[in-house]
Amino acid sequence: MKKIFSLLSLSVLLLSCSKGYVIHGTVDGVPNGTRVILERQQQSLGFLVTVDSAKVQDGHFTFEGKAAEPALYQIAIDSVRGKSLVIVEEGDISIKVNKENVALNKVSGTYNNDELTAFGSKTAAIQQKVMDFQKANNIVMKEARAKRDTATINRLFRENRALKNDINKELLALQEDYTDKHPKSFISVILIQSAMSYPDADIAKVRTRFDNLDSSLKKTIVGKNVAKKLEELKSINIGRKAPDFSAPDTTGKNVALSESLGAVTIIDFWASWCPPCRKENPNMVALYKEFHDKGLNIIGVSLDKDAAKWKEAIAKDGLVWTQISNLKYWDDPIAQKYGVESIPATFVLNQYGVVVAKDLSGEALRQKVAKLLDKKKQPMMPFPMGGKALENKK
Repeated sequence: MKKIFSLLSLSVLLLSCSKGYVIHGTVDGVPNGTRVILERQQQSLGFLVTVDSAKVQDGHFTFEGKAAEPALYQIAIDSVRGKSLVIVEEGDISIKVNKENVALNKVSGTYNNDELTAFGSKTAAIQQKVMDFQKANNIVMKEARAKRDTATINRLFRENRALKNDINKELLALQEDYTDKHPKSFISVILIQSAMSYPDADIAKVRTRFDNLDSSLKKTIVGKNVAKKLEELKSINIGRKAPDFSAPDTTGKNVALSESLGAVTIIDFWASWCPPCRKENPNMVALYKEFHDKGLNIIGVSLDKDAAKWKEAIAKDGLVWTQISNLKYWDDPIAQKYGVESIPATFVLNQYGVVVAKDLSGEALRQKVAKLLDKKKQPMMPFPMGGKALENKK
């Protein structure tokens, strides 16, 4: 009996220690009985799962539950376009849903939700610039399309694209600044997770920002996923931006990868003492001669330790492209950064410095380079705002 009593007491204690939340929601202009769904991203499965449901009554709805840690949830309301974001965590949370634009919702009651509203307001203000531009030019675009005035259409398209590029940079700066200044905000770890999805993400900066977060955020599910991904990214994978590096060339001048990028760039790890590398060099020479004028650059990274033998091999094999070496053999920091454990090793980068292929040689490498450069020549058809691209008619 004492054991049963102890187990019951423990259960009550655990339940009493669980962190509860209450979400008080309001939404105007929605009929009574309208269904409201509370959803959460299932990290292991990669899709949304329904956590709870409720119905609107006199413009109000309520959710209650337990929250072991902060997590980003979504609220979907039938007849309301878009889903409302809320950070479910211990406490009383209020959310006022803007039926016309859920990006303008007001969420409050807890630290992270107050931050969510403040950050959302700043983001919305930046994104509004695109909407204002399109609204101001909609009539001009319609008239140009009616007249098939491609000059005006293309001008507006370029201006719209330039504006979007500027806004993306502004949003990125906002996100980085927020993360730096809010190490205890759950939004910061979400932003870091999101930043890692960009092909050209600077993983070194992402890692620094993650390291600066409060330890409580690193223990969340999102934080653990970020830590795991950062560990995986210690090796250079396809789809990620190649880390920049620099080393002395044959004259002693420091040369960086960022200074050597072309429309397509090959990073070629080799050494004078490596027979397979020397055997592959004639193929690289032929590749360079065929495609350099079309946009191919190569930067050779040697794992040599004897400068004289390195330079002699360059001259003998006719390697006329940029060559650099730290002369540190397998202790070369660039090779270590790229996870190179055998040579020859190649990394193929696109015009943005993103790795698109690796460890190719011979004809396979030639075909990859040819394909990438051929894509660069393809004309990009403009897509006017609010419509499809004009068709080419002969």
